[in-house]
Amino acid sequence: MQFKQNPTWSILGIIASWYFLVISGNLSIDLSRFGTDIPVTLQSLAVILIGGIMGPYMALIAVLAYILTGVSGYSTFANGAYGMQALVGTSSGFLIAFLPAAFLMGWMNNPKASTPASRTALGVVLSTLVILVIGYLRLLKFLEWDVAFYKGILPFLPGAVFKGLIAFLALNTINRFLQLRA
Repeated sequence: MQFKQNPTWSILGIIASWYFLVISGNLSIDLSRFGTDIPVTLQSLAVILIGGIMGPYMALIAVLAYILTGVSGYSTFANGAYGMQALVGTSSGFLIAFLPAAFLMGWMNNPKASTPASRTALGVVLSTLVILVIGYLRLLKFLEWDVAFYKGILPFLPGAVFKGLIAFLALNTINRFLQLRA
């Protein structure tokens, strides 16, 4: 929606996006019994939707506000985590990856323009890959490459496909609705 013309809508959009990320992080599934301390959350879905709706720059600001709030001591991250420890632990790569993923999705999908469904789908796939690859690369600091794959990527692939499908359907519907209104 890229609310550049109205600063009030921009601020409200950023606050709503921040809150959406906080809620989506707290809707999590603990995978510690499977040997990984990285939970499954709805944050990647939220990041992709925020990017696709808000546009690249507004989404980047919203995700950065979310990360800075968590680092500054508020329990905004998954499972109530907070502080700098969240940005140096095993899930830190996934958190940091939210920034480029939101920007990329915002760049790929513009609800105001007639964005083709194929471009929206490509944006969802690429944004999801950005999150998984950066998360994996950060895990390599803590684990061997094969263990990092089995604990940090493989358990998340089914959810990534499901969340990607939901994101695509939602963004495509929003795009169509806004085109009908124009």
